[in-house]
Amino acid sequence: MFRRLALTFVFISFAGFTESTHPKSTCPSAWFDIQLPVGSKTCRIFGVKKPATLSFFVVDSPEAVAKSLAQQLENAQTAVEGRYLTVRSEDQQYRAYIFKDGAGTQVNLMLN
Repeated sequence: MFRRLALTFVFISFAGFTESTHPKSTCPSAWFDIQLPVGSKTCRIFGVKKPATLSFFVVDSPEAVAKSLAQQLENAQTAVEGRYLTVRSEDQQYRAYIFKDGAGTQVNLMLN
């Protein structure tokens, strides 16, 4: 009974996101103004207009991914925050949380 209630709660909790959530197993080459690293996969896109979030995996180092993203954003700041590398655009419109995940890197990219 408890398990059924828990699953119902999870379904209801996420039901409101279904219209703006567009999961994709393949990644676009670009998302808004950002070119994604070659080989990005397992993309999950939440929102088709601002604010929006994109999560993806790529077989590359967190440092290489952070450098690539920072080069695309004017005056971006890169920092280490716990186990994450973060990249933030100067205007705070883009934020990326990048971390080692097995044989590659997981990226959560947010746009305000």
